[in-house]
Amino acid sequence: MSDYREAILSLEKSDVNELRSFVNPPNAVVLVMKTVLVLLGNDDPDWNAAITYLGKAQFLYDMVNIEPKEIDKKRLLKAKQYTTDSLWKFETIEKTSKACACLYTWVEGVIQHAELHD
Repeated sequence: MSDYREAILSLEKSDVNELRSFVNPPNAVVLVMKTVLVLLGNDDPDWNAAITYLGKAQFLYDMVNIEPKEIDKKRLLKAKQYTTDSLWKFETIEKTSKACACLYTWVEGVIQHAELHD
């Protein structure tokens, strides 16, 4: 199994609940969630969209079963723009949220696999 899929499978319900509990999430959390949403097909990601997505029963399924080679170039470029933010560092994100560190690893893996098929 790919590392990015393993990262998602390591998430526990309490990790997801941690993310959903943020009323005013740290910027690093918002950044990671926006990037996740873009890769999953959301054209206008924001924190409300993230909360809605995290509440859906199939969100882990969607993330585990994504096919990076099927992500269109426009979406991939938009996701990569988020990764140029100064907050986009594993250490920074891990200090902010364990759950977001898993999502960060997923994003990095999905982008890497998508670029291999580009």
